[in-house]
Amino acid sequence: MATIDHSRRALFRARTVVPNTIRPPWSLTEKLFVESCSRCHECVSVCAEDIIVKGDGGFPEIDFSQGECTFCQDCVNTCSTTALQKSNKLEAFQGLSITLSEKCLNRQGIVCQSCKDMCESRAISLVWRRSVPEININNEACNYCGACVSGCPTEAITISPDNINSAKSHHSPNLFYSEKHIEV
Repeated sequence: MATIDHSRRALFRARTVVPNTIRPPWSLTEKLFVESCSRCHECVSVCAEDIIVKGDGGFPEIDFSQGECTFCQDCVNTCSTTALQKSNKLEAFQGLSITLSEKCLNRQGIVCQSCKDMCESRAISLVWRRSVPEININNEACNYCGACVSGCPTEAITISPDNINSAKSHHSPNLFYSEKHIEV
């Protein structure tokens, strides 16, 4: 009787999507992105800021610890599939939010304004309520370029998806969140 090699069965399973993945600018919803992306890594190679990296499953994702997005559109222009599509109606990054952890120097009583200085869209401001200012982040004014993330000396700022993709739209760029791995 022949034995079955169960490790080969994974070949027939659906692709697994990793939670909290931020895709390149102007990407489709996660499901459509995974279906459309050929994993050619052209977007990775043309990214002048080196923030598009090869992620889990070989799909490109954003790593803001490497730098910021300048919205140059090279990734969109080089994409030969429909995984990245520029739209005048949508921002490059949507469905994201910024959080500030307790590692922030200002929260420890040390004056710092690195994130504010890096923020070109002026979404970060300092509010002086005591001798050390509080950091105020306006998520609505933020373009999610990631400059504040790479500029923070204590790595206190993170950008992450804030809810699940809307199934109503083909464009819900860069957004996917789940408590567990989801198969698509």
